[in-house]
Amino acid sequence: MWRRRIGINRSRSVSLAPQQRLQHHGQGGPHHSRLGAMETYSPFSASMGQALWVIMIVAGPPLIIMLVVGLIVSMIQAATSINEQTVSFVPKLLAFILFLALYGATAGDLLIDYTRDLLTHIPDDIK
Repeated sequence: MWRRRIGINRSRSVSLAPQQRLQHHGQGGPHHSRLGAMETYSPFSASMGQALWVIMIVAGPPLIIMLVVGLIVSMIQAATSINEQTVSFVPKLLAFILFLALYGATAGDLLIDYTRDLLTHIPDDIK
């Protein structure tokens, strides 16, 4: 389910032979980068890429919202010469609580789907 949302595809097959590089099947063979090094595919690197996408999707929006709220509060503090530290903390906390109320269930579902998919593909990735 989460793969459709972020466009991740685990359908590549991999052959593991002793003392050989990993090779793509169905993709026209291994690909070469601009530096000439052979790029290879492994289940671990695919899982790490998926983990980074999930982290960006789950953690990115609240960080951006808190950054914007912090900048607005900082400009107000600079304009009014108020130097109280709690003045900047409370609006960011309220924005984060509001964000969790609106987006928390979706982010939780995304994390659960990713974890379930990761754990169910461990036997396939080991082979």
